[in-house]
Amino acid sequence: MALADSVPGVSGGTIAFLLGFYDKFIGSLDALMSGNMQQKKEAVIFLLKLGIGWIVGFLMAVSVLANIRLLYNSPNPREQGWSLMPSSACKKKNMNSYAVLCV
Repeated sequence: MALADSVPGVSGGTIAFLLGFYDKFIGSLDALMSGNMQQKKEAVIFLLKLGIGWIVGFLMAVSVLANIRLLYNSPNPREQGWSLMPSSACKKKNMNSYAVLCV
């Protein structure tokens, strides 16, 4: 869910549904609000596990994305090899765009 939450346009709820724990997640939230003491205890344990997993997953996703950003952190996009021009024209023109990778 955390990785899905870090990607624009992808819902963590959709990932939870596809992975099969959406119903348990919603049931745990319901039990937390209106269940008896045993149900509340089980709900808190499940939600804590889910929360810890989400935090770990989110931190890992941020770490990977930050490292990718650091690899390509150049003030001049041309130094990264990005241009709208085909590869032969990349050497002739100085196009500052991030659309197509010159190879």
